[in-house]
Amino acid sequence: MALDAVTIGRLAEELNDRLKDGKIEKIRQPEKDLLLFGVRRYGETEKLLLRAGGPNARMHLTDRSYENPANAPMFCMLLRKYLKGARILDIRQVNGDRILVMTLEGRTELGDELQLQLVTELMGRAANLILVGEDGRILDCLRRIAPGEYGKRALLPGLRYELPEKPVTEHGPAAEAAPAPGESISALLDARYGGQEQRELQRRRAQELTKTVRRMRDRQQRKLAAQTDELRRTENMEQIRQEAELLKANLYRVHRGDRTLVCENYYEPDSPETVLELDPLKSPQQNLENRYKRYRKAKGAKEHLGSLIAEGEKLLDYLNSVLDELDRAESERDLAEIRGELEGVGLLKKDRRDRKKEKGKAQRGKGDIKAVSDTEFRELLGHEIPDGKWSGTIQANDAIAQLYYAKSLKARLVWKIMTGMLNKSIEKGEPDLNITFIYNMPIRAIGKMAGGMVSQEMCDGILDIINGHGISFCKGLGKLISGFVKQQGVAKQQKALE
Repeated sequence: MALDAVTIGRLAEELNDRLKDGKIEKIRQPEKDLLLFGVRRYGETEKLLLRAGGPNARMHLTDRSYENPANAPMFCMLLRKYLKGARILDIRQVNGDRILVMTLEGRTELGDELQLQLVTELMGRAANLILVGEDGRILDCLRRIAPGEYGKRALLPGLRYELPEKPVTEHGPAAEAAPAPGESISALLDARYGGQEQRELQRRRAQELTKTVRRMRDRQQRKLAAQTDELRRTENMEQIRQEAELLKANLYRVHRGDRTLVCENYYEPDSPETVLELDPLKSPQQNLENRYKRYRKAKGAKEHLGSLIAEGEKLLDYLNSVLDELDRAESERDLAEIRGELEGVGLLKKDRRDRKKEKGKAQRGKGDIKAVSDTEFRELLGHEIPDGKWSGTIQANDAIAQLYYAKSLKARLVWKIMTGMLNKSIEKGEPDLNITFIYNMPIRAIGKMAGGMVSQEMCDGILDIINGHGISFCKGLGKLISGFVKQQGVAKQQKALE
């Protein structure tokens, strides 16, 4: 058969019989011009495929599964907003043309009834999906068309939808056999084009993966060539060391501005004269250090380049083997295994959904939780179980809220007053942000919050007061008073300068 106007008319009758009064539960867009609707009707779920692009533009029921993208496209999100939960009222052909209109009844955000139309134009390369509102204006379309792009008709949000002016005589994708009476057109279309598209999708994915691996292979070849060339340059490493030693032995003869040094080469038999090139802008010591630096760099490069080149050659052999496997891959499963292997060795990044699944598994964990007694837990720890009370020393980074554990009675009194003020503000339903901020502020921040009036010596004194009794308390009080007197003297000097 040919997917022409006559066949589309029979297809509309079939879809109307099987989907009328059905409720759209799921809307997905696996590809740029492919949408899948999950329709629930009388306890059964049907999957409606809409292909609006390319040579295989069509609309039919299918049982095939498609991989969804990590993020839904904008048009799919718009359809979900308007059509999810909508009821299909009718599916009909328009004027015997290759246009199918699905009339749906949905609801607005306020719960009011809303009638929409999803127009599917199956016209070859000009195929399109248009969502039309109650007023006949376009809400959006899969492929927006500016005025004059395809004839005189424009398809843009906000414009009134108009049918094509001229009837389309172009035939759609041709199938190999006409449907027998009573035979499902959807089943024929799905069998004819579904497998073909799956094979084309597999071919595209194989090409993309092959292109990626070939790019890795070429980059690794260039990297190996550069490393090999650099290793070749380190062959004169010994000559650089000898020149450095000769320059060191004759350094007293070199002056700034000299371009060459003629000296005896005692590394050669009969000690012939040799000429060493110098940088006239550098001092004799800098010329010497430069040669030693070049020698150390060449020596280090020679030590590391050997292992790097060996690892690079192994990686290059591995990538060549992967390319050979891709040439022999016959199914989607083979491609998935190759991609998984590349992700496993770190050559490819994992898909965002796979990373989320792994993160979820890691968070859930695999261990069994078992309740144990205090005695068993004490044996597991190897010491007594902590009572949960903090008994250390208050540090500068500890918050004022931790003064509850301070040794000083006065510090615990400050904590009690601050806690009472905070609880009162919470009980009123209007938490005081200033009190909350001070309550959780570290002690070291007192100086900054006081605008420089509290010095570091005074903060140390406050900590001694918080953490001690008797002598420690008096020591801290002395630091606090001494710091205050010093701060007053500094303030007077600054005021005098002003």
